[in-house]
Amino acid sequence: MVKVMVGRRWLALGASVSALSLESATAAHDSSQKRASEDQVTDIVVTGERLPDSYPGGQIARRVQLGVLGDRDIMDTPFNVQGYTSKLIEDQGARTIGDIADNDSAVRSNWSTDAGYFQEEYSVRGFLVNASDVMFQGLYGLVPVQGAPLEGLERVEILKGPSAMLGGVSLHGTVGGAISVIPKRASDQPITSVTFAYTTKSQINGAIDIGRRFGGGGKFGIRLNAFRRSGGMALDRQSANQGFVSVGADYLSDRVKITLDAGLNTRSAKAPLTSLAAGPGFAIPRPPKAGRNYQQSWAFMDVHDSYGVLRGEFNLSPSWTMHAAIGHRYTDLDQLVPSYSLIDVAGTLSQRYSYAPRTFDTTSGEVGVRGEVTKDRVSHSVVLSASFLRQDQANFTQQLPGKSSNIYKPVLVSLPNSINLTSRPLKSSESHRASVAFSDTLSVSDGRFQVLLAGRIQQIKTIGFSIAGVPISHYDRTVFTPGFGLIVKPAEKLSFYANYIEGLLQPTAPGGALNPADVFAPLRTRQREIGGRVDFGNFQAGVSLFDTTQPKTLTDPSTLLYGIDGEQGVCGIDLNFEGAPVVGFRLLGGLSLFHGEQVRTAGGINQGKAATGVSDIQVNLGVEADVMSLKGLTLRALALHTGRQYVDAANLQRIPAWTRLDLGARYATDVGGKLMTLRLNVENAFDKAYWASAARDLSLGAPRTGRASISMSF
Repeated sequence: MVKVMVGRRWLALGASVSALSLESATAAHDSSQKRASEDQVTDIVVTGERLPDSYPGGQIARRVQLGVLGDRDIMDTPFNVQGYTSKLIEDQGARTIGDIADNDSAVRSNWSTDAGYFQEEYSVRGFLVNASDVMFQGLYGLVPVQGAPLEGLERVEILKGPSAMLGGVSLHGTVGGAISVIPKRASDQPITSVTFAYTTKSQINGAIDIGRRFGGGGKFGIRLNAFRRSGGMALDRQSANQGFVSVGADYLSDRVKITLDAGLNTRSAKAPLTSLAAGPGFAIPRPPKAGRNYQQSWAFMDVHDSYGVLRGEFNLSPSWTMHAAIGHRYTDLDQLVPSYSLIDVAGTLSQRYSYAPRTFDTTSGEVGVRGEVTKDRVSHSVVLSASFLRQDQANFTQQLPGKSSNIYKPVLVSLPNSINLTSRPLKSSESHRASVAFSDTLSVSDGRFQVLLAGRIQQIKTIGFSIAGVPISHYDRTVFTPGFGLIVKPAEKLSFYANYIEGLLQPTAPGGALNPADVFAPLRTRQREIGGRVDFGNFQAGVSLFDTTQPKTLTDPSTLLYGIDGEQGVCGIDLNFEGAPVVGFRLLGGLSLFHGEQVRTAGGINQGKAATGVSDIQVNLGVEADVMSLKGLTLRALALHTGRQYVDAANLQRIPAWTRLDLGARYATDVGGKLMTLRLNVENAFDKAYWASAARDLSLGAPRTGRASISMSF
């Protein structure tokens, strides 16, 4: 049966590809000519630690960290993964992982802080990735809960596909992909950089980046990053404030490497948006004017995060290394945010007021050993690792029905007196993860043929508590998730790969549902993928074909209850490219074609229909050009196109395709022997109003948002 359904999805994908009209192709081509990704003139860049092996422009890394597999060259990786460096973050003026995701056609940001949402969420190949499931150097549960600040990061890595074998089971059901952040370290050269920025509607930002090495041979290093931003946002009646500081310390010797990372993050938002559930029986109305805010003025979200991670590596011998890490994060989240449902084509909203403070107390760690063994001309790269994670969560939820409103003409009301803002969260659940992973990468003929055999045994344990603090539910299960990979390199610059990997989804009901924080039993996701890469030195391109099936969860628009609703599958083709085909001209982009299908549904009612929240086509094209007549000036453009998406399982409601154009410029010059960089970036240059996603209810795209900044390096 599975083979039949896989075949049907691939046949449907092929039909959709062949059905692309000349008009659509021409429009996509015209849009792609406008798009770009930004890069600085390499001969005057001195800020930040740069990876020595990145593609021309320094924005895309040639090496990535793959969880239990460790650091690997991208040409020796049997998965579709991309590493975006701190140079790309600086060049593009990126503030969130969602901004980074704009460079990858297989990834979309469902909720954007620039669009007025308080937290982030992403779709990777049509499957949800929660911002709280972003990994900190391979460990879950340690990044700030609503989104990782980019200022303290050296690299953001995005793996397409399930990753339970590589990193274990995430806390919030992330299976479509894995996002991992790598913190900054002090480089050999001293670093001092100061940045001031201004964003549309009076958002002011100041940041500092300092790095130094000390001791004989520079064994000790420290990297400090801090920023403060506050002021109005691009939406009506909305403002936000955020402060962040991170410290990364390290000790390096011939046999020992020790790192310590710690950070504090505080963030508050006034009148933040929430996604819109859509009731049945009507066409989805056009989106409101870009920048229109339907949220109540008294709505707020405040979050305080603190985290620390200690990691150590010890070289047992020239070919064997032992590693260990432990981290902790505590989050206090206070939120009073109405949730909304669209109930007709005129844009009428039903409201439900919800006060839902929460706390998260998380500890995560791992210990392992990796090494190389050669026997009978076969090289074995072996890894044995054990990991654990515990999160204690406390919740309080008070929900009241509210007055009707409208997305075009919001009805603003006073804060109801019946909402008790002094209530504090009570312990609601304990989540435990423990696992042991083993992998062996067999290599022959100097790495031209490699086979990865791996697996992870995982214990998943969840305990739910009543308001009185009494355990009322208990789930405890041990599961095995395998992984298989194959790499064939017929030439030094050419690599083909295949993989089979699984993911585990343990869903938790979101705050907007009537059963918030309900925890469900783990569900298994499976992916099969083949692909290839070619590396021309100054330019790299890759293509992959994949098929993924996953049990489906949703919040019923009629009952507002969150639960399991059958299974959906997505098959597709990913094409990505990056580099400098000619001097002074850089490309970064891709094309993704998807076919999402509801493979199994409750009662078989919607079986065979399109999966909700999955577009059929996504295109990204980023272009950067150095202006030769004015050294240091670079112009950039980025065009994104996302196909239509169905909102409901019956395929009676949908949002249209959208195309967005971002523009930017930067100028780097020497001022008194110091590097000064001026940057100007405009997102959604034509101020287009659009529904950005239907992956988890409906969400809006950001209005036209401009950012100007000046950086000085000392």
